[in-house]
Amino acid sequence: MSAARQYHNMYETKICIPQEIFNRVVHEVRTDVVSLAQLCLASHIFLAEARKALYTDVTLNDIVASGTGWRFSYEIPEHFFATLTQYNPELALYVHSFTYSIFPTKREPRYWALMNECFRLMINLKKFGLECEGKPTVGTAFRGCSFQLDNFHWRHPSCSSHHVEPMKGVIEFLSEQRELKSLSICVDGRIPAETCPKLETLSGGWSTIKNVLPGRSTVTKVAWKDCEPSAERSINMNLVSTELSNLRVFVIGEGLSRIDLARLIPYLSNLETLSLLGHSSPDLGSLNAELALISQSSLPNLRIFAWAPTPKFKDSDSFGEVPREIQEQSVMRWFGTMPKLQVAYFGDGSDSDSYEVESYSCWTRDGVETACIPWELMTEGNINK
Repeated sequence: MSAARQYHNMYETKICIPQEIFNRVVHEVRTDVVSLAQLCLASHIFLAEARKALYTDVTLNDIVASGTGWRFSYEIPEHFFATLTQYNPELALYVHSFTYSIFPTKREPRYWALMNECFRLMINLKKFGLECEGKPTVGTAFRGCSFQLDNFHWRHPSCSSHHVEPMKGVIEFLSEQRELKSLSICVDGRIPAETCPKLETLSGGWSTIKNVLPGRSTVTKVAWKDCEPSAERSINMNLVSTELSNLRVFVIGEGLSRIDLARLIPYLSNLETLSLLGHSSPDLGSLNAELALISQSSLPNLRIFAWAPTPKFKDSDSFGEVPREIQEQSVMRWFGTMPKLQVAYFGDGSDSDSYEVESYSCWTRDGVETACIPWELMTEGNINK
C-alpha cells in the first residue's frame, strides 16, 4: 500500500466519543442560560441535551438589568412565547417548570392570547408559578390547557387584602388538576374538598385557608401568610380545627405581621416542624411570650423549630433579634419537655444585605453552632436537622 493511501486511511479514521461525555459537558453548565444557548448553536451533538436543559425549567421576569439599574420590559417573555408558538412548538414539550414575574402594566389582549397559546402547548408542565397583579386571571390564562400540575403557585403582591381571583375560573381550573399536591393562591370563595383530592401543601392567608382547607385530611403542610391585627379578631379557628390537627409542617408569617401562636397551639398536637417568620406584634416581648408558651403546651411530636426575621422586618425600626440568653433558656426547657425535639433555629439577622441566605443559631442537644439556610427553604418549611 502506498504511503499516500496509508495517510488517507489514517485521515479518514474517526475517533468515537461517547454521547455521555457531551451530555456531561451540558450538565456542567445546566444553570448557565448563555452557555446552554451557545451549545445549542455549536453542534448537533450538544443540541438535544442542551435544549432539554435550557427549556425544562423556565424562569421569566419583566424586570431586567439595565446599566446600573433596572427597567421594565416584556420583550424577552414575548419572544419566548413566540418561539414556542410560531417557530418551534416542539420546545414546549421540554417545559416541566415555568415561573413568571409579571410587572403590572397594561398590555394588548394579543399578549395574553399568545401566552395562553404557549401554555396550551406545555402538555408536560408539572410546576407553575406566577407573580402578578391584576391580569391575567386563572380562567383566561389556562383556557384549553391539558397539563396536570403537581405544584401551582399564583401570587399577587397585594392578594392578602386587595386582590382575589374570580372564583368561577379558579374552580374550573382546579377541578381539572387531579394530581395537584401543592397550592398557593388567594381566593375568597369555597373550593370544594373533592377538588384536588391529592393536595398535601397549602399556602395563603386566612381567606385561602378557610376556603380550601376544610374537609381535607390529605393536607399535612400549611404556610399561613401575613395576618393583619384587625383581621385576626374575626378569625374563627373552629372552621379548620380538625384539619390543623393533621398538620406535620406549619409555617406562620412572611411579612410584618402574623397570627398569634397562642390561637393555634391547641390544635397542633401532631406537628413535627414549626416555623415562625417575624413577629405577631411589633415588639420582642410578644415573641418571648410565644417561646414560653411552646414549653408550656403539648407538642409531643415537635422535631424542628425555627424563628426567622423576615426581610421586611429587617428594614423596620422594630426589628430585633432574640437575645442569646432567651434562646438558650427556651431550648433548654423544650429539650426537657419535648423528647422528640432535635433542633431549634433562631435567625441572627447578621446577613442584613442579602435575603437569599440567612444565618441562624442552630441549637441541638449537643450545643449550639451557626447554620446558613436559604430564605426560600425557611418559608416553605423545608428545613431539616
